[in-house]
Amino acid sequence: GGCCFKISLPIGEEASAVLPNEAETADDDLFVELTSDEVEADKNINARILMIIEDDADLASYLKSVFEKRFKTFVFNNGRKAFEEVQSIMPDVIICDIMLPGMNGIEFTKSIKFRKETSHIPVVLLTARSGEDNMVEGLNVGADSYITKPFSINILEAQVGSLMKSREAFRARFSKQMVLEPTEEAITPMDEKFLTKLIEITDRKLSDPAFDVSYLVEEMHMSHSIILKKVKALTGLSLVEFIRSMRIKKAVQIFKQDKLSVSEVGFMVGFSDPKYFSKCFTKEMGVKPTEYIKEQHG
Repeated sequence: GGCCFKISLPIGEEASAVLPNEAETADDDLFVELTSDEVEADKNINARILMIIEDDADLASYLKSVFEKRFKTFVFNNGRKAFEEVQSIMPDVIICDIMLPGMNGIEFTKSIKFRKETSHIPVVLLTARSGEDNMVEGLNVGADSYITKPFSINILEAQVGSLMKSREAFRARFSKQMVLEPTEEAITPMDEKFLTKLIEITDRKLSDPAFDVSYLVEEMHMSHSIILKKVKALTGLSLVEFIRSMRIKKAVQIFKQDKLSVSEVGFMVGFSDPKYFSKCFTKEMGVKPTEYIKEQHG
């Protein structure tokens, strides 16, 4: 058997959403324990999630103790098992050793970076082997950062913090863009492709009031829970918020080009109720649509 780690998960419906059937299938490689005293803390859906994949029990335990103050932490000692669970956990960042049983860190990184559901997750690789070849190999398969053991915990914390900040900065810039263009160094080509497709589908259908999340999910050919987590990770928005934001941004473009009434533009971007359109516009833009029209056309 492998090492045994205690991992706290939210109880009830949230637990099944995070790790389906994990409690029943837990073996000595991954022991899952539900603790009710932590349920309150776990209610925060925006809690950051960290996955640690490390077969040295002492190091894994130490890393968990360092990071669990800021992250909900999942620890695995086997690369294959971690890979099997990464999609259901959908961590915000992964710290992964290169030398692992089941599947090594290079293979693990390659597997998640080349899969559209998980390509957005930043990976920090740890290795006991120094040498340029390993570093190049790790970076070639999409690792975001690389640290050679022995390492300073402060440097690892700084690397993780930096990756989180660059993702947050991208989300902030993305949400402020008036014409949505996902090209940015902070995201992978696969994520750029994903966002481009998401934007194109939404843009094509947003004049239809019946266009909603279920249609978007169907067109993207991914499961609802995966697409929800991925869009949230990349843009900071839920799917409903993403569609609404796209509609408002389209309205802004129309207001700039043409002198039309609030209700006309609302209908053009899929709002059947002008009052609701005004409310959403004001919330997104910080100004009422009537005032925005005056600013544009006097």
